Amino acid sequence: MKDAVTSSGTRPKSLTDGFECAGFKMNATGITVRRGVNELLNRLFGRSDIEFPCAARHYEEAVSMPVYPALTESALSHCLTAARSAFAGGS
Repeated sequence: MKDAVTSSGTRPKSLTDGFECAGFKMNATGITVRRGVNELLNRLFGRSDIEFPCAARHYEEAVSMPVYPALTESALSHCLTAARSAFAGGS
């Protein structure tokens, strides 16, 4: 399976240190982040992550950031600067 590619043609950053590490770094800058989803469906239905390795990996590495159309340029810049710093060690 190919990795996702963004609309700009770049590959998204992977959180190789996991969500908790990135979340801690982002929270230290005043930006609250969360997982992309609250829980994986396979876990809700008692299925193993081994059966869904890509979903499990993305669950651990993906982060949902507060970026939306009404965000001011200043707030967006702050969010992106913090993300670059938090993800600097990622792959």
